Amino acid sequence: MSEVIVRPATLGDVPGINEIYRHDAEPSPWSKLEECTIVINHRLLTGIKVFVAEYNGRIVGHADYVIGCEPQPFGKTVHLSVLQVHPSFRHRGVGWLLIREGAKLGKENGCSMLTTQPADEAKGFYERCGFRCFLEQVKVLVRIEGTNWSGWRRVANVPHWVVGRLPLRIGRVQSSEDMWLMCNRGVRIAGRFEPVHPAARSADSKAFVQLRYIDSNRSAPLVVAWADRQVPLEDLVSAAGTLGQGRGSTSLSCIIPTYEMASLITAGFDVIETGRVEFWSLDPT
Repeated sequence: MSEVIVRPATLGDVPGINEIYRHDAEPSPWSKLEECTIVINHRLLTGIKVFVAEYNGRIVGHADYVIGCEPQPFGKTVHLSVLQVHPSFRHRGVGWLLIREGAKLGKENGCSMLTTQPADEAKGFYERCGFRCFLEQVKVLVRIEGTNWSGWRRVANVPHWVVGRLPLRIGRVQSSEDMWLMCNRGVRIAGRFEPVHPAARSADSKAFVQLRYIDSNRSAPLVVAWADRQVPLEDLVSAAGTLGQGRGSTSLSCIIPTYEMASLITAGFDVIETGRVEFWSLDPT
């Protein structure tokens, strides 16, 4: 589709971006015009790279990229957090053009890989674009009665320096940079539940945990944890559980590498597997 142009988005593109998502079966921050305006404005202000695909003056595709640098094996990466093509323009190469723009962005910024967390129904598309599964994760529900956090302190938020120095051990749904932004520089919309994501740090500052509350769901918040690899996973979950108990939560949602699940069971946690999450990568060169 040589007629399609991919370019950086502006606030003037919001109605066109909103049109792509308006008829989605699952509501999203982009499916309502007012919220779409707030979200796109927020992303542009925080430095997230927002692109649109345009055909004859019409917005037919949208993608967001987050550049971040974190400990190996990730290093400096460009992460595709959102990609959507208008239903009338799918299977016509628009998605590939948006992916190619992300690879170009990664190459220009010295990134080692382009990453994403694809939905199951989109994995075939990403395979055709050259992506491969880089990390297999398990999503578990952990009951938190009786957890404690000796040696931890509450903090107002997680400092940004953790992204570059400490591995993201729990909660990799997006890149470390993107998860930090969601929890500490998130979108706040008046008239809706305004999420406050409580956080704590270990006494030696080698570990930070944070709870990500989505809308009004307080029963099982997502745990996001950055920590030195020597810090036991069970310590991170215990600290997060103490934060959650203080806000009336009964369980935690944890996304962890599959090989780490056994350590929670061994530590005595009541763990239920609820799904699998894969993280995929592409060499941007």
